[in-house]
Amino acid sequence: MSVPSADLSNKTILTVDDDPSMRAVVRAALERHGCRRVLAAGSGARGLELLAAQPVDLVICDMQMDPMDGLAFLTQARAALPNARFRAIMLTAGSPDHLQGVRDLPIEAWLFKPITGNRLIEAVGAVLGGRIEAVMPEAETDRVLAEIAARYRIKLETDLAMLGEMATRFVQSPHDDRDTVRHLRRLLHDMRGQAGTFGLDLVTSLATIGDELLSRAGEARAYGVSSHAELARAIQVVATAIGMVVKAGLTGDGGKTGAELMAKIGTFVAPLRESLHVEPTPKLSNHPRGWG
Repeated sequence: MSVPSADLSNKTILTVDDDPSMRAVVRAALERHGCRRVLAAGSGARGLELLAAQPVDLVICDMQMDPMDGLAFLTQARAALPNARFRAIMLTAGSPDHLQGVRDLPIEAWLFKPITGNRLIEAVGAVLGGRIEAVMPEAETDRVLAEIAARYRIKLETDLAMLGEMATRFVQSPHDDRDTVRHLRRLLHDMRGQAGTFGLDLVTSLATIGDELLSRAGEARAYGVSSHAELARAIQVVATAIGMVVKAGLTGDGGKTGAELMAKIGTFVAPLRESLHVEPTPKLSNHPRGWG
């Protein structure tokens, strides 16, 4: 049984993401597959303005945004526009299972980062009910994506410098300063969700380790368990490892070098993981990457 085709040329699609690189990736994928009306918002507030101004068929929204996250954006959008019939795809670097309010919102698909153009289009096709064919040459799309990737590398260098500075500050602090933890998690979360989109899968794996350790440490503190010194050192090691990967130009999983690095990091953080009850990070190929 053949799958019907879905035509994006008559669809209006809104992408809401506070990272310009991700907005550009989504736009490039949609335009290559015939979407002529791609609206882009860098914040939830701007997304609400665009939704109120015109009918939209599909919203592709990032979960982790500041100051209004994806769930808050969709909640406000549904409340303000009860008759709007747009569908929604949520992009996320983590699992939505533990989030309150998820089941109360009509979200047709979850797309787990890192995101590729093909996976995005597959999700869009599933939500809109058909197979979507490309209408632009792949070479042209590759050129656009290469330009986006080059801009992302510049941003990554800046984020790495900030990550190193914050990690050092964390080590020097006598306790888990909440503001520092928040900034560290934001930086690691961005790398976790974005680096793999641009071929830096090893950065995604390392950032995942750091982000999850900080998350579990926060949960442990609620029960009176503190491991500041060990946690701070682990974050510093993870930050150093990410810097080494980027400096060495390791792409994908880094091959043998990447496997050796991940093994060393895993051994180093194992005692902390055990004390915080953090499960070992699955291999990147086993990360949830599907939708629905």
